[in-house]
Amino acid sequence: MSLAKQNKISKLLKACVCLLLLSGSIACSNQSWKKVSPEEVRQILPELSLLKAYLNNQNVPDSVRYVTYYAFFKKYSISQTDWDSTMFWYAKNDINLYHNLYSQTDDALRRLQIKLQKKVDALDEANRRKYEWEQGLLENANLLLDTIYPKYILPPAIVNETFTYEPRIHYDSTVRVSLNLAIDGMSLLGQDSLSMTFSLFQEGKLDTTAQKTIKRNGAYDLVLSPKSKGIDSISGSLRGIISQHDGLGFITIDSLSLIRLSKSQED
Repeated sequence: MSLAKQNKISKLLKACVCLLLLSGSIACSNQSWKKVSPEEVRQILPELSLLKAYLNNQNVPDSVRYVTYYAFFKKYSISQTDWDSTMFWYAKNDINLYHNLYSQTDDALRRLQIKLQKKVDALDEANRRKYEWEQGLLENANLLLDTIYPKYILPPAIVNETFTYEPRIHYDSTVRVSLNLAIDGMSLLGQDSLSMTFSLFQEGKLDTTAQKTIKRNGAYDLVLSPKSKGIDSISGSLRGIISQHDGLGFITIDSLSLIRLSKSQED
């Protein structure tokens, strides 16, 4: 093959390579991604942060992570490329918004941590009461109508929790009975109030009663001692209208429980 012909083939090969590179570059530049709005980022980022933390703590393999992230982003009708490209765009073009998104996520996770800690504390308290009940120190009855702790109420709403409880033993004047309430989320302005009532009965006749007005968050109790022997029925209620909340969006009744204190327990 002559030298001139070899030069022509070489130039042709170079031209083909350049053409392939150019077409590949054009194809890459045409790859599109969907920009995720700041509102969507605020919704997704806290959950994504928790997911990443879980995968890291569990040392999940990369292959499983890929499938997990794919399913996670598919739930929000976006792809991993959409998310990564969006966050890169915000970091490059709007750094203040970028920092603000992560700052708001940190606040949201901190609020979630507080809520979860309250649930953990409530479970610990329930276990403590269960132990004391098993030891014969107290009798505990869940008085919420749906028997679920905690109960969430979204204002505006009417609160109407009532109960009637027939103890397994007849109470006398040596026993004290306590109705306990723990509530959170009420407006700090004190515009709303709930009425907490507690009554003991003997053969259908009122023995003794107590009432308390609830206007603030906190733990409350009403303690009664029967005036006569043979208390066979206990009733009470938590009623009122809730129109405001403290900013969390709902009112939480962490517990509403009835406790029979043993004779030996001190005030």
